[in-house]
Amino acid sequence: MLAADEIWRELQLLKQVGKPLIVSMGDTAASGGYYIATLADQIIAEPSTVTGSIGVFTGRLNLKGLYDKIGIKKEIIKRGKNADFYSDYSDYSETHRQAMRASVEEIYDGFVAKVADGRGMTKEEVDQVARGRVWTGRQAHTAMHALLDHIIVQTRKQVLRLFPRCIQSKTFPGFRILCGSKLSFSCFINFLRIK
Repeated sequence: MLAADEIWRELQLLKQVGKPLIVSMGDTAASGGYYIATLADQIIAEPSTVTGSIGVFTGRLNLKGLYDKIGIKKEIIKRGKNADFYSDYSDYSETHRQAMRASVEEIYDGFVAKVADGRGMTKEEVDQVARGRVWTGRQAHTAMHALLDHIIVQTRKQVLRLFPRCIQSKTFPGFRILCGSKLSFSCFINFLRIK
């Protein structure tokens, strides 16, 4: 999530200087891909794009039994009762579970807040479509989900019809369509923006 948050911050700086941001999703733009798309003025995707996954997943392995079985011994030296929190050789105590749960909930709440703010939804509305679920582009575009603005545009003519303000006006003269006659949506997530 750190990488997505760093990209999100850079896009926030872009937005602060008044530049429009259009996110075009390729085959997959879920979880971190959707996270960084939350600042977009417009989000477009293919009908079969895999998106959403607004959630947090974490885990921790305890390999102590395996290590014991194959004859590997570790000595954990720590200072503080939770210093071995992420150790693969320590038991997972109830204190650790509670700390992990609190961390996951905090990250999830932040993700939901970013989506709510970016999509003009309430946190409760976002939570109803979030919870880690994955959607196709078509599903994410429905009125119930409202996670996307447009399903894929295939030709330059369709782009001009959808985004005339960005492309045809003097307000945003730096906008370029970098695709020739057909748009290519094959990359993970493509940020089309004013230079």
